[in-house]
Amino acid sequence: MEKRRLARWRFARPRTYRLLRLAPWCVVLASVGCDSLNPAFVSIFDPTGASASLDNAPGHVIIAFINNVTFDDRLLTYLESNGNASQYSGATGSLHPLIRATIQVRFTDQSVLQLEAITGNPDIVETGFPRPIFVDNTIDPEVFTRVGICDVESVTLVATNTEVFIPVEITAFQLIQTTNDAGAITGNTFEPRTRTQPRFIPLQIDDVDANLNVVTVRNVDIRDVPTPVQNPVCGAVIGIVLEGTISVPFLERNGVAVSDAPSYDQDDAATIAAIGGRYRFNVTIN
Repeated sequence: MEKRRLARWRFARPRTYRLLRLAPWCVVLASVGCDSLNPAFVSIFDPTGASASLDNAPGHVIIAFINNVTFDDRLLTYLESNGNASQYSGATGSLHPLIRATIQVRFTDQSVLQLEAITGNPDIVETGFPRPIFVDNTIDPEVFTRVGICDVESVTLVATNTEVFIPVEITAFQLIQTTNDAGAITGNTFEPRTRTQPRFIPLQIDDVDANLNVVTVRNVDIRDVPTPVQNPVCGAVIGIVLEGTISVPFLERNGVAVSDAPSYDQDDAATIAAIGGRYRFNVTIN
């Protein structure tokens, strides 16, 4: 069972911060999806340890993590079939899976701040399994935003430090073949072996060869990983946007479903590698 804070602040030395409503920044953030920011909040963090506000700040850098991930149609249909997602009927475009990302902010004095961004709809979990429990349940489905006092040296998000919550149980099946006395195959059946409950999984980068040709397709193409932002000017708006579709496998044999629930062949390495879906990061600076 997950029990994590909405934002975890780890300081090299004590710092103070305060929360302010984001509404005044909608004009500035329009380019990274401000229309979806209400309700949301900004925290102001100061590397000097002093309290800060937008009124007295000598300069600031706005950091926004935007969750534009949608649900695969088959996964959503499965969730709706057991009544879980029916409450969102007619508004499925506003559904976003839980995404947990770690953003590292390094200041010019070399102190480092780790921000844990959590966005998404925490209620979208397969019936029979409790939804993730967080200390602060005011999770915005789309945007996590913080405002940092200058001087910020770099803002970094590592793709493999980003996790997506798989909201369903997935069953691994094994292919069992039967033979006759002559050794000829007389039958093929899939039998369930293991079940993995809903959980967070880290995104994985595609495996490539020496020529950067894709060997194994996973969750993120090497060309779609986020780029660190170096030496942003005061007043900069940094938007880290995650786009893509969360999906899980449904095992079929000769076009016939082995199970109506999420499932895969435990010997199918390609399918296992791609569990979770396909994603890309876009980093914007304004």
